[in-house]
Amino acid sequence: MTRENWKEILEFVGIIAIVASLILVAYELRQTTALSAAQAIYQTNLALDNAYRARAQDPVLAQLIIDGQANPESLTHLEQVQFAAWLRADMNSSEATWVYYETGLFPEWAFDGTKAGICSRVTTNGGRKYWEDEGQYFAARFRERIDEWCYQ
Repeated sequence: MTRENWKEILEFVGIIAIVASLILVAYELRQTTALSAAQAIYQTNLALDNAYRARAQDPVLAQLIIDGQANPESLTHLEQVQFAAWLRADMNSSEATWVYYETGLFPEWAFDGTKAGICSRVTTNGGRKYWEDEGQYFAARFRERIDEWCYQ
């Protein structure tokens, strides 16, 4: 074999090595993305579980939410502040989940429940009032999506 033949063989081996390493990097990136998505879903579900447990175990909180959603004007000033704080915390979690969804870390099938939950809260009497008064404090695209999902 001539020196030129060896050069061509080595170049070919080099190209094969580069392609193989790119395939490996793509595989590892896919695995990392899948792991990130699983962690996002787990963290979101854990936060929701904690919120629903608190609601289930605290009859005062549960009644506040029921009354606030049905007729926010019937609440005392303190109760209105508490109801708004509960909604703010709930909507913050929802917005974080939406960010996961928008960036592709949260699959649509997993986000459908979050979307339904958001609409079930912001379309109540108290939720609608809260959203009109406080919605401006959330990301513009998130507000647009809520208006699209829940009010059209």
